[in-house]
Amino acid sequence: MQITERVVDTITILELRGKLTIDEGAQLLKDKSESLVLQRRTSVIVNLAAVPYIDSGGLGQLVACYTTLAKAGGCLKLLNVGTRNHD
Repeated sequence: MQITERVVDTITILELRGKLTIDEGAQLLKDKSESLVLQRRTSVIVNLAAVPYIDSGGLGQLVACYTTLAKAGGCLKLLNVGTRNHD
């Protein structure tokens, strides 16, 4: 799992690439969301276009990131959720 970050105005866009699983990407996503909150960058879009698979651990981490950002007064939006991941 790789995470690329870019900022457009006040919104941080995270481009995820690779599988979002408990053993591969969940910890990276957790660390990134906590870092963004510390920087007071709490409006986040997660682009999942290059994520072929999300397991239950990865899904749980997306929910945890949403909660972390919401508690800090921000929001999390998902972009390009594939059909397989959506189901």
